[in-house]
Amino acid sequence: MMAAKSSKFDPRLESLRGLAALAVVVAHSMGVLKVDGMAAHWKLPLTEQSPASFKLLTLSAIFNPGGAVVLFFVLSGFVLSPSWTAQAPVTYFTRRLTRLLPPMWASIFVSAAILYLFPPIPSTHLAEWGTHAFLNPSLRSLASNLILKQCGINGVTWTMYVEIIGSAFIPIAIYARGKIAVLLLILTSALAIFAHQSHTLSYLVCFQFGVLLARREPAIHTSWAWLAIIIFIFDRFCVQTGGSSTLLNCLASYILIAAIRRGAWSDLLNSKALRFVGKVSFSLYLFHPIILFIISRNANKFSETGILPHLLIMAITIPASLLLAGFAYHAFEKPSINFGKKIAVWINLRKNNSLNCDSLPL
Repeated sequence: MMAAKSSKFDPRLESLRGLAALAVVVAHSMGVLKVDGMAAHWKLPLTEQSPASFKLLTLSAIFNPGGAVVLFFVLSGFVLSPSWTAQAPVTYFTRRLTRLLPPMWASIFVSAAILYLFPPIPSTHLAEWGTHAFLNPSLRSLASNLILKQCGINGVTWTMYVEIIGSAFIPIAIYARGKIAVLLLILTSALAIFAHQSHTLSYLVCFQFGVLLARREPAIHTSWAWLAIIIFIFDRFCVQTGGSSTLLNCLASYILIAAIRRGAWSDLLNSKALRFVGKVSFSLYLFHPIILFIISRNANKFSETGILPHLLIMAITIPASLLLAGFAYHAFEKPSINFGKKIAVWINLRKNNSLNCDSLPL
């Protein structure tokens, strides 16, 4: 084991987050239409899969969406640990909330406007996810989504609730040392298993893994990155849900981040294309359902059989979502980041001025 490396921004990890966001986009692209009449083939055992659905399941195993979401949370624990120790608590929470909430609110308002102006069109071709992901909006559902009580307008925003809970948990994990840290890891692992339906409790272990990695990075070989991929694929094929899946994906994420910090896939992750995807990854994650909704309104134009319709949807969704994400990044996300920085500077200036006044002689 070795001490953690510099907390300086690592562009490779941002690119990794971009790959995780792409994995979610790919998986959701395959969940819009039925395949061979099956409304939720991903829930069926391997023995009940058709040849086409098995191919889609294999593709979704490579792009494990559940693993990608866990990777988001572990990455947050890793990169936010030095952020907490480097600034005052009020600055940490201010910047975190301004980083998450304004882009999320923008995605909800845009989604609600599109759903209101272009109501969903029922279709027997839609899969279970495609049917329930796009519901007619109401003021109540809009308000509930904005405060993250429910996520009926933009379903992917449930992870923002987890991110806020995890951001508050990270300081606790940082201050836990020695035997207390071990007990906290056992506790959060137990919560993942026995409270796996709770978004408040079941994902705390992901942030705990990230904090532990930030505290002390393991000296592993870069080839271990492929071991992480194997674990992600195994989870999607054989586990997929519940606390065991969360823990498996935490382990895979821990290994993958550590291997990348050691230099795995550096050329790929530093490429211009992936640097762009990484930069807009948050907007890509938040806004890609809008593209899928537009496609779902034309579901009757696609066939229910075979794998080709799903590949076509994927081929449309990925570039369209990236274009929308690029716009959303500059329109909503970047101003939100800059606003958070300005607020942090203002807080620090007020704090320094207060200290200076307090130190003046009476």
